[in-house]
Amino acid sequence: MTRLEKNNPRWFLIILVILVIFSNLMDKSVSATTVIGTVTILPIPPMTVNPTSGSGGEKVTVMGLNFLPNQIINLIFTDANGNSFHLGQVMADRDGAFIKIIKVPYDAHPGSATISAKLIDVTVSSTKFMVLFPIITLNPISGDGGTRVTITGSGFAIDQKVSLFIGHGTYRNLTPLDIVDTNSDGSFTTKINIPSNFSVGDYIISARENINHDIYSAAVFSILPSDTTTILSSSRNPSILGQSVTFTAKILSDVLNDKEDDSDYNAVTPTIGTVTFTIDGVTQPSVALSGGKAILTSSLLSLGTHIIMAKYSGDANFAQSSSSPFIQKIIQTNTPDK
Repeated sequence: MTRLEKNNPRWFLIILVILVIFSNLMDKSVSATTVIGTVTILPIPPMTVNPTSGSGGEKVTVMGLNFLPNQIINLIFTDANGNSFHLGQVMADRDGAFIKIIKVPYDAHPGSATISAKLIDVTVSSTKFMVLFPIITLNPISGDGGTRVTITGSGFAIDQKVSLFIGHGTYRNLTPLDIVDTNSDGSFTTKINIPSNFSVGDYIISARENINHDIYSAAVFSILPSDTTTILSSSRNPSILGQSVTFTAKILSDVLNDKEDDSDYNAVTPTIGTVTFTIDGVTQPSVALSGGKAILTSSLLSLGTHIIMAKYSGDANFAQSSSSPFIQKIIQTNTPDK
């Protein structure tokens, strides 16, 4: 008695029966065999899949040849993490061939998987299948709060819902952005607005399958200080010598106020920072921003023309900006300017 017979009599008998049946029923000659005692081991029956890669829910055609005629075969899907899923049974035809369409399990972890054919408890054939890793891309990948971003995803479960989030991680303290449906190929495209109240910094946008929260993809979006525009105006121009003149610096930004589409544009006004005025190159005391504006009043301007400018300091979320030079005229009396 061989060592295999002594240590594993049950397994030996199962293998022996299968191999003897193969030897008796197959009418094709075998060019390469290995002999253990009096048992002839035949080549492994070939098995193929089409396509060879896909996402959860992907339909895959499994084909096998040279199995036992009319034999019941169990198909098993084992993912990259070692999780096994029973795909059902199929009966080989009288020539030992079979074709079966299966679906990739939605819970299958991305990576290299194995589709196996089993007779009783014995794996007689197998082939590889690649479960795709989901991917998302962002366009653009940076901008200020309120930026409109196109998110494109692929490799997700087919015809399923995917939830989109933004935050500093992928699990906790996340802000929901959207819920989208994947197409028949596991892809999707959607547009979202970056929250306008988020401060400057790097954030993670993640897309997570609703059917299996362990499967997700993520990409980084960088929130930059929003561009601003400083507009300078005068309460009267020209003004009479000695007359009080008020200069107003208004600060505008390009941030959207979390609207669903660009037609609902509504600018967010900076409320923090200071504005420094200069009169003919002479710096005046800084003025705190109030309601997106800063005001300087003077009655000391001399006769002639004066160049007024205003510069916004910016803050953590809004970039600094300077106005265009403003020409203020001071005249002797209230007479038409010639």
